[in-house]
Amino acid sequence: MSGLHDAAVAGGQVPVVDPAPDTPVFPSGRARPGYPTAEIPRFGQDYWQLAALDHRRTAGSVAIRWERFPLPHRASFKRACWLLINMATPAVVHKRPGSATKPMLGAKSIYSVCQTWRRFAVWLSGRGVSRLSDADAGLLADYARHLHAQHHSANYLANQLMALTRLWAYAPFLPPADRVPMPPWDAAGGRYDLLEGASD
Repeated sequence: MSGLHDAAVAGGQVPVVDPAPDTPVFPSGRARPGYPTAEIPRFGQDYWQLAALDHRRTAGSVAIRWERFPLPHRASFKRACWLLINMATPAVVHKRPGSATKPMLGAKSIYSVCQTWRRFAVWLSGRGVSRLSDADAGLLADYARHLHAQHHSANYLANQLMALTRLWAYAPFLPPADRVPMPPWDAAGGRYDLLEGASD
């Protein structure tokens, strides 16, 4: 897969993502038939139009605007999003209790996950955290409590936490500075209520 190189992780060779600026955001094979290859966004761009991943002719714009991410976190989340688009959902996510996630996400689901990541990045920046690897389990728990304090629905909260679970699931394929630890809600068997977060 273009954009990946081998690096030693946990005693073995794991492909670590590091796309060059001109690397396509997604392969032409994932685009709807007839979509111009020249219009596929490149990794180095700050505007990723993902509408081509939706094969319906009526598909509208689904764009990720990276300038809306805090600059210290932008490259890290770009790499994570590139994996989200190009690599199948890691098995650790499929094994979660009640998981119904698809192997490859569609454009709108990718956009939704990235919006959750953007809110998390903004929250981290507000606390002076400029590297994902500095977001330890305690900080992730604090973020879950922060979401709960906003009185969102249980479904909304579960979706937000699942997006962060995905970020952790892709961690072995990211550079060390981009890796978050296992979230406490996954260490507890995926029970969001252990963080007092599953209430409507």
